[in-house]
Amino acid sequence: MDERSGEVVAEVLTHSLKPYKPFMPFLHIIIILFIAAVLVYGNKFGEIFTALVDVNYLLIAFQNIAVTERYRVGVIPVNIIWFSLIGLLWLWDVKIGKTEYIFQRQPLWRYWVVPLAVLAFWSPDRPWDFNPIYLLTSDSPLAFCLATPIYLSIFYFLSSLSKG
Repeated sequence: MDERSGEVVAEVLTHSLKPYKPFMPFLHIIIILFIAAVLVYGNKFGEIFTALVDVNYLLIAFQNIAVTERYRVGVIPVNIIWFSLIGLLWLWDVKIGKTEYIFQRQPLWRYWVVPLAVLAFWSPDRPWDFNPIYLLTSDSPLAFCLATPIYLSIFYFLSSLSKG
């Protein structure tokens, strides 16, 4: 591994989301609506929600390709492979339908993940800058490290792999 690998990765990840900035409010709203729908409708909306997660991870996989001035076309193949694999696993779950979306009340202490998921969704650009506009403009819908805690918190409360 070259000593400049970290620089290349940082450059690619910095530039890869720029073309999608205008779509971030739309993506945030879609995620909010899908989370609300799965909370309200449970299994009736579960397959559609799982498909959203699948598509989201496949989009995230290809955020690891960018055109930069310094490196021209930069690609992070290991991220593309891993994130595509995660997306394909969600696609598999859409096909086999093993995940059940049933919300059950939890003891209060189990809700510790909710503030962390909201913070990941909000994703303030600078420390302690909690501008509400970031709830619609952050990179969280297309950033693996931010989208994952959001989805895992939903599955922490809603899913059960006990279906037939």
